Amino acid sequence: MDWVMRRYSWKVTIKINHCRRYLQLVTISDLFLHDGKRFHPDLYGGVRASGRLAQYAWPDISPPSKSCWVVWKQFLRSEFPQRAHPNAADDVWRGLQSYSHDLQYRFDEDTRSLYRGDGDRWWKHEQLRAPSLRGVIAKFSLQSTIYDGDPPESSGWVDVEITKVAIVVLSESLRSAAVVRQLGLDEDNADPTTAVCLEARIRMLPPEL
Repeated sequence: MDWVMRRYSWKVTIKINHCRRYLQLVTISDLFLHDGKRFHPDLYGGVRASGRLAQYAWPDISPPSKSCWVVWKQFLRSEFPQRAHPNAADDVWRGLQSYSHDLQYRFDEDTRSLYRGDGDRWWKHEQLRAPSLRGVIAKFSLQSTIYDGDPPESSGWVDVEITKVAIVVLSESLRSAAVVRQLGLDEDNADPTTAVCLEARIRMLPPEL
């Protein structure tokens, strides 16, 4: 928030921070889908992001006012005019663990199935028939069945949006493979959504920095 405070008035900063805390955001990366190409639609619209589990215990925050949300959208459009992550195309930065949340859903392209986990067990969602839309990978039923075991190895973490009628898969996590490469992890055992300590982040930085 330091750079926000330097660029905006105190009153505007208070409103932006109120929205940020309500949406449970810590880093710039938290604002975007995991491919970095656009804002998470929930967050842009003033709703906590679907399918993400916060890594921190957040205090109860009252919903921001309409004027706060107006300032919030103006802030996002002003600071990110391309509506994409500033380093979305940079494979080095894509690999850095710069999120304050874990993803909850895995999508398997081979079986066209969606799996939701809570840390203890998994549920399976069936795909819905839907027209092909730009920015949408697939749509799935809100209903689910308990899935024994773990999702297939061919599945990958995805960002989703939950609407009143479906779970919409918006993007795959492009950072997963980069994390494995840069940390030298065993790909079969690596969890790319798990936070990495500061020392590990520093080791991942390119030597020229």
